Amino acid sequence: MRKIIIITLAIFVPLVMLVGCGAFIVSTAMSSLESNALNTPVASVQPRTPVASAAPSPRVDVQDGTWLVGEDIRPGRYRAAKVLDATQYCYWEISEGGITEKNDLPQGGRPTVHLKEGREFSSQDCGGWVRTGGE
Repeated sequence: MRKIIIITLAIFVPLVMLVGCGAFIVSTAMSSLESNALNTPVASVQPRTPVASAAPSPRVDVQDGTWLVGEDIRPGRYRAAKVLDATQYCYWEISEGGITEKNDLPQGGRPTVHLKEGREFSSQDCGGWVRTGGE
């Protein structure tokens, strides 16, 4: 009977130790996974925001500067390419032979000028001009 107990203990004790160690290893591994899972940020899924297309730039026939009508630019009616806000000033001038015929310093709005051949046209801070009609 003593042999049976010794044989049983010889088999059972290492088996219990092995199972116990395995349980410890599995327990430690699970704790480590849980700890990492709690400390690792989860990527959140955000709905995609549609990208608004940029408004097309207004067409500009004449940039700010000084131009000779009939040589540099065509005669006709021109309108500021964009609306000026109420805080923005724009200066324009029509002259002939160095003498100013018309000028203005509009604040806000969308100024319009009528340019005749042979005149000089100057503008500053108006954002360019679009030709709207003939002479």
